[in-house]
Amino acid sequence: MGHVIDIEVELPHSSLENADWADAYQVSVEQEFGFGSAREAGEAIFQAFPKVTNYLLVLRGIIMAPFGLKGPKHIESINTDSIGFFPVMRESEKSVTAGFDDMHLDFRIVVDLGDHANLQSIKLATIIKRHNWIGWAYLATILPFHRWIIRSALARVKSQRENMK
Repeated sequence: MGHVIDIEVELPHSSLENADWADAYQVSVEQEFGFGSAREAGEAIFQAFPKVTNYLLVLRGIIMAPFGLKGPKHIESINTDSIGFFPVMRESEKSVTAGFDDMHLDFRIVVDLGDHANLQSIKLATIIKRHNWIGWAYLATILPFHRWIIRSALARVKSQRENMK
């Protein structure tokens, strides 16, 4: 999908020391069309999510509400500094971490920018710590959607940047 590559993530990860699951994907763009900051890249990735993502989040909210899983509305109400609806936890020019802790799982997204000759790499990692069977079942259920959404968004971001020429 648009030169999106899978990247291995080593655990433990500095964004969530006790994480038990992680994945990451990366694209590269020409340096001149790269991002000025990791936050800018993160915002572009979330804006590039497939439109169906919003419907999937509504469905997720309906299905998971009885289990107490936090949703976008709850998260937006507790923190205004966010990327997408994920509260920003740490930020530098080249890396931004966002996420939240829930009773079923703790979740982090990490956007990292890297410079390689005339290319800028844009990496999005998802880091998770599952606390109970609901967290395990939830992750197993959403994983195919997660992979498709992230890969699609990164491919779209790459395409948008390449079309700036």
